[in-house]
Amino acid sequence: MAMLVTWSMPGQIQVSGPVRGTVTVTLAGSFDLANAPQIATTLHRVLTGPAPARLVLDAAEVDFCDCSVLRELLRARAEGESLGCPVVLAQASPVLVWLLDLFDLGRLFGYPSPVPGAGSAGESSG
Repeated sequence: MAMLVTWSMPGQIQVSGPVRGTVTVTLAGSFDLANAPQIATTLHRVLTGPAPARLVLDAAEVDFCDCSVLRELLRARAEGESLGCPVVLAQASPVLVWLLDLFDLGRLFGYPSPVPGAGSAGESSG
Protein backbone atom coordinates (compact mmCIF):
# COMPACT_ATOMS: atom_id res chain seq x y z
CA MET A 1 0.00 0.00 0.00
CA ALA A 2 1.46 3.34 -1.06
CA MET A 3 1.24 6.41 1.14
CA LEU A 4 1.68 9.81 -0.44
CA VAL A 5 1.64 13.12 1.41
CA THR A 6 0.07 15.41 -1.12
CA TRP A 7 0.02 18.77 0.63
CA SER A 8 1.29 19.96 3.97
CA MET A 9 0.41 23.42 5.24
CA PRO A 10 -1.72 24.10 8.28
CA GLY A 11 -3.50 20.95 7.16
CA GLN A 12 -2.15 17.72 5.77
CA ILE A 13 -3.69 15.60 3.06
CA GLN A 14 -2.57 12.01 2.59
CA VAL A 15 -3.66 9.64 -0.13
CA SER A 16 -3.29 5.90 0.33
CA GLY A 17 -4.30 2.95 -1.75
CA PRO A 18 -5.83 1.64 -3.73
CA VAL A 19 -6.51 -1.35 -1.53
CA ARG A 20 -9.13 -3.66 -3.02
CA GLY A 21 -10.33 -0.78 -5.17
CA THR A 22 -10.59 1.73 -2.32
CA VAL A 23 -8.52 4.88 -2.07
CA THR A 24 -8.42 6.64 1.29
CA VAL A 25 -7.83 10.37 1.64
CA THR A 26 -6.89 11.41 5.15
CA LEU A 27 -7.23 15.03 6.26
CA ALA A 28 -5.52 16.29 9.42
CA GLY A 29 -5.05 19.75 10.85
CA SER A 30 -6.72 23.01 9.86
CA PHE A 31 -8.50 23.71 6.59
CA ASP A 32 -10.20 26.86 5.38
CA LEU A 33 -10.63 29.01 2.29
CA ALA A 34 -6.85 29.36 1.93
CA ASN A 35 -6.12 25.66 1.52
CA ALA A 36 -9.50 24.28 0.36
CA PRO A 37 -8.20 24.35 -3.25
CA GLN A 38 -5.58 21.74 -2.28
CA ILE A 39 -8.37 19.47 -1.07
CA ALA A 40 -10.24 20.04 -4.33
CA THR A 41 -7.17 19.31 -6.44
CA THR A 42 -6.31 16.15 -4.52
CA LEU A 43 -9.83 14.73 -4.61
CA HIS A 44 -10.21 15.54 -8.31
CA ARG A 45 -6.89 13.82 -9.12
CA VAL A 46 -7.91 10.74 -7.16
CA LEU A 47 -11.29 10.54 -8.87
CA THR A 48 -10.00 11.14 -12.39
CA GLY A 49 -6.78 9.14 -12.18
CA PRO A 50 -6.97 5.37 -12.32
CA ALA A 51 -10.51 5.53 -10.95
CA PRO A 52 -11.03 3.79 -7.63
CA ALA A 53 -14.16 1.77 -6.96
CA ARG A 54 -14.67 3.82 -3.79
CA LEU A 55 -13.15 6.91 -2.20
CA VAL A 56 -13.06 6.98 1.59
CA LEU A 57 -12.51 10.23 3.49
CA ASP A 58 -10.95 10.09 6.94
CA ALA A 59 -11.27 13.45 8.68
CA ALA A 60 -10.92 12.31 12.29
CA GLU A 61 -7.90 14.56 12.86
CA VAL A 62 -9.32 17.79 11.40
CA ASP A 63 -9.16 20.41 14.13
CA PHE A 64 -10.66 23.26 12.10
CA CYS A 65 -12.58 23.53 8.86
CA ASP A 66 -15.02 25.98 7.39
CA CYS A 67 -17.75 25.88 4.80
CA SER A 68 -15.28 26.19 1.91
CA VAL A 69 -13.98 22.73 2.86
CA LEU A 70 -17.49 21.36 3.06
CA ARG A 71 -18.14 22.76 -0.42
CA GLU A 72 -15.11 20.88 -1.80
CA LEU A 73 -16.21 17.64 -0.16
CA LEU A 74 -19.65 18.06 -1.73
CA ARG A 75 -18.08 18.74 -5.13
CA ALA A 76 -15.98 15.59 -4.83
CA ARG A 77 -19.05 13.60 -3.84
CA ALA A 78 -20.94 14.85 -6.89
CA GLU A 79 -17.96 14.15 -9.17
CA GLY A 80 -17.56 10.67 -7.70
CA GLU A 81 -21.25 9.97 -8.18
CA SER A 82 -21.05 11.00 -11.84
CA LEU A 83 -18.08 8.63 -12.28
CA GLY A 84 -19.70 5.74 -10.43
CA CYS A 85 -17.31 6.07 -7.49
CA PRO A 86 -19.02 6.52 -4.12
CA VAL A 87 -17.36 9.04 -1.83
CA VAL A 88 -17.94 8.15 1.82
CA LEU A 89 -16.84 9.61 5.11
CA ALA A 90 -15.35 6.96 7.39
CA GLN A 91 -14.46 9.23 10.30
CA ALA A 92 -15.05 12.87 11.13
CA SER A 93 -13.77 15.18 13.83
CA PRO A 94 -16.24 16.98 16.07
CA VAL A 95 -15.93 20.21 14.07
CA LEU A 96 -16.74 18.46 10.81
CA VAL A 97 -19.60 16.54 12.42
CA TRP A 98 -20.95 19.88 13.63
CA LEU A 99 -20.84 21.31 10.09
CA LEU A 100 -22.43 18.21 8.59
CA ASP A 101 -25.20 18.30 11.18
CA LEU A 102 -25.70 22.05 10.79
CA PHE A 103 -26.49 21.58 7.10
CA ASP A 104 -27.94 18.04 7.42
CA LEU A 105 -25.34 16.61 5.03
CA GLY A 106 -23.87 13.62 6.86
CA ARG A 107 -26.28 11.24 5.13
CA LEU A 108 -24.88 12.26 1.73
CA PHE A 109 -21.52 10.84 2.78
CA GLY A 110 -22.98 7.79 4.49
CA TYR A 111 -21.97 9.28 7.84
CA PRO A 112 -24.27 8.85 10.82
CA SER A 113 -25.53 11.86 12.68
CA PRO A 114 -24.73 11.69 16.38
CA VAL A 115 -27.61 10.71 18.62
CA PRO A 116 -27.74 12.88 21.77
CA GLY A 117 -26.46 10.91 24.75
CA ALA A 118 -25.27 7.98 22.64
CA GLY A 119 -21.54 8.71 22.75
CA SER A 120 -19.31 10.28 20.14
CA ALA A 121 -20.15 10.61 16.47
CA GLY A 122 -19.44 7.65 14.29
CA GLU A 123 -19.86 5.01 16.96
CA SER A 124 -22.23 2.23 16.13
CA SER A 125 -24.38 0.47 18.62
CA GLY A 126 -24.03 -3.01 17.34
